[in-house]
Amino acid sequence: MAEDAACYKRFAVNNCLGEVNARRREAMADLRRQEISLNHEERRIKGAEQIRKTEEKSSPEKLQDAADRRAQALKDHQSRLDREKKAQEDRATAKSSEKANSEASADKLKSKQAKTQARQGMQNAAAEETKKFNDRQKEAQERRAQHDRERLKQTKPPAKSLPLPE
Repeated sequence: MAEDAACYKRFAVNNCLGEVNARRREAMADLRRQEISLNHEERRIKGAEQIRKTEEKSSPEKLQDAADRRAQALKDHQSRLDREKKAQEDRATAKSSEKANSEASADKLKSKQAKTQARQGMQNAAAEETKKFNDRQKEAQERRAQHDRERLKQTKPPAKSLPLPE
């Protein structure tokens, strides 16, 4: 930039600018070659690193580790499935036992209700029998009282005394 300004102060501007641009191109070309070389080296290092990682992943130890992890994952998955299946069976068993318990409770309740009704029926029958007995007793007392009244009404004159012995 400073060289460009110096060229504009001279009389032969185009010739001066051409020389400045040529020097600039040479410097830029050298920088460009260095940049390309550095980029090439960087790509080569990254490629080597990628190859090393790939080889490391495909090493027998890594493959064995991966196989072991897969086997462990399958075992864990199977154990989770087994636990879930057992849990479902336990829930089904609990549900069926709960149902059986509720049915047994319902049967007990019905049995108790039937016994209560039978006891109530027996109590009612006993109360009825007691009432009938009391009614019969009352009727019998009334009949006795009536009989006694009638007997008192039928008074006969006293019998004549027996003749005296002569």
